[in-house]
Amino acid sequence: MKKTILTVGLVLFALFPLLAQNFGFEEKSESLWTEIKGAAKYILATVFLISVIANSGKLMGENRDYMAFFRGVLIWAVVIGVIAGVVSLILGLTF
Repeated sequence: MKKTILTVGLVLFALFPLLAQNFGFEEKSESLWTEIKGAAKYILATVFLISVIANSGKLMGENRDYMAFFRGVLIWAVVIGVIAGVVSLILGLTF
């Protein structure tokens, strides 16, 4: 039993340099973060414009409610701001 464990240990120790390889995950993740940084502005602006369009129904018709429109847009702006803050915080972290 001891010989088997010793043999397996020696084989794994001999193969250790072969197992320690660099697969380039760091470079791939950096390029992914760069892509996300570039696209985040446009995605957040699109979401904001969609929220304005979705709330624009409150500005038309007999039951106009400007305060509800501005409140809805403000809530969306706060949510988008929080998401943008979290994304920028995550992108600012270094590992």
